[in-house]
Amino acid sequence: MSNLTAYKPDELVNLSQAAKILCVSYPTVFALMYRGELEPVKIADRQYLVKRDVEELRQRRSGESV
Repeated sequence: MSNLTAYKPDELVNLSQAAKILCVSYPTVFALMYRGELEPVKIADRQYLVKRDVEELRQRRSGESV
C-alpha cells in the first residue's frame, strides 16, 4: 500500500466510487486490488484508490474485447 505520497482529497476515491467508475461490483474492486491492478492508499483505517489510476484502468479495460 502506498502511504508516502500526499494526495489531495479530490484525487482519491473510495472503493464504492471506484466500483461505479469501473462499472463493476464492490467485490470486484477488491479482486482488482488483490491482483495488483489497483494499488490502495491507506488513510487511518480506510482504503482509497487514486482516481487517475481507476480511470486509466477503466480506459484499458474498455479497449479489451469481451
